[in-house]
Amino acid sequence: MVEAAGSPKSAMNWLAGHGQGSRRRSVHLKNASVPAAFTSRSSSSYTQGGVQLDDLLQQLERADSLQDQADILHCLYIQKGLEFDCTLNGEVGCTVEVLLEEVYEKAATQQLWSLVRHAAGMVGKQVEELAAAATDILVYQKQFTVGLPPATVEITVTRPLPPEDLKSTIYGTYGEDVSNAVLTQEILMYLAMFIRSTPSMFLEMLTLRIGLIIRVMTAELGRVLHCSGDNATEQLMNLRPSQMKRLLYHIINGEDFVEKSESSGQDGRPFRRRLVTIHPLKRRDTAGIAQLKERAKHRRATRTETVTSDSGSDDESHTASLHGQWIRRRRLDGALNRVPIGFYRNVWRILQRCRGLKLEKYILYSHPTIEEMTEGELKFALTVESWLNRLPQPEYRQLMVETLMVVGMLVDADSGQSLGDILSIDSLVYDANKLFLESVDVGMNDSADFVHNDGTISEDFYDSAPSGRYGTMSFFTQAVVNSVQHLPRLAPSAECRVS
Repeated sequence: MVEAAGSPKSAMNWLAGHGQGSRRRSVHLKNASVPAAFTSRSSSSYTQGGVQLDDLLQQLERADSLQDQADILHCLYIQKGLEFDCTLNGEVGCTVEVLLEEVYEKAATQQLWSLVRHAAGMVGKQVEELAAAATDILVYQKQFTVGLPPATVEITVTRPLPPEDLKSTIYGTYGEDVSNAVLTQEILMYLAMFIRSTPSMFLEMLTLRIGLIIRVMTAELGRVLHCSGDNATEQLMNLRPSQMKRLLYHIINGEDFVEKSESSGQDGRPFRRRLVTIHPLKRRDTAGIAQLKERAKHRRATRTETVTSDSGSDDESHTASLHGQWIRRRRLDGALNRVPIGFYRNVWRILQRCRGLKLEKYILYSHPTIEEMTEGELKFALTVESWLNRLPQPEYRQLMVETLMVVGMLVDADSGQSLGDILSIDSLVYDANKLFLESVDVGMNDSADFVHNDGTISEDFYDSAPSGRYGTMSFFTQAVVNSVQHLPRLAPSAECRVS
């Protein structure tokens, strides 16, 4: 895909079959007007069923809106496939595929990026250098997955694949969700660019789960634009390629961002476009009672105030953005499979001192794991990562990583006694959360504003910085020492880096 003339060269140039020569004149569909805002095709009345084929074809001939044309073609694509001949105005050869190519060209000209991506997916377009990008990622000893469970299966790519095989894997994984199939190719290209130029961005990351990365991008964009669900997905799909690449770059770097609206114009008609302007925000590194009280006050205020998308000063927006920073960071690190330096070495040392590690119903046994693999072996790291990835919630997964780091530090400080049979890491997290809530009850007059997430882990525990009196590391340490009595207590100055 190529952005319109005059715009910066886009990273979407790589879609095969587009951007060569002059744009094709519309020879089958009516010249379509530019919609004020392109919305999700899934909400169209054409896709709700009950519309006869003849009626669809008549509506397609009359449709003068690009969105209507795309909606009808989407329905025909689902029902009849690409080769179905619509025979518009008596002209043979107007297949669904030909008409979708026209919609694709028009949408690219008008920079309707959600429609561009969806049309490209329906005709099965492929990134020209897709296989090369995948190989670049694998060369740096990273593997990647496509798909997003539980909606789809998740397939791990561990070796270079021929272009057609990789394309089939991506489209086969997403099924009818062709927009995400195209977006997966786009994200894969950007990741390959980043890893070639700045490999340090991917330290302590072994598997790039593209589906989870897309989910985090959607959630972060929805947070900034004050929307969720399908609206947030549509906002993501409508981003220009340069915006998509920039959003991905800053999300991988763990930076927050804000939105900005600006006036623009096309064909002499002014309109408003929401743009994403990204800048780093300072993250609080410690958690104390003052921060907890401020968080409770902010939550009470948001319950009673009516907030519109255009209201609030920049200072208020900045203050609001400070709340939720650490839960977002944990969600991001969990989705990226990012772990602290020395993490796998710590897990190895722990496995030497117990019979296994338990996460809910999943157990990583010390034998034969440490007998068949070495401490610094990639296979061992991938085995541990696969065990952690059994947990579907990335922020919950990241709490497990932090707990394992604490256990590892305590093991290093101990004289060498056994940790016992199976060490339940998830139980330690629940214990730490309980200790946190008990401390909040003592430190605050009113702890009613501290709620639980999914009835188990407090949302405020998720959002606490690792260090500080009310930091997660303090409570993890207490929980581990209470569980394994002979372990020493860490000195107050001990540091455990988790991000």
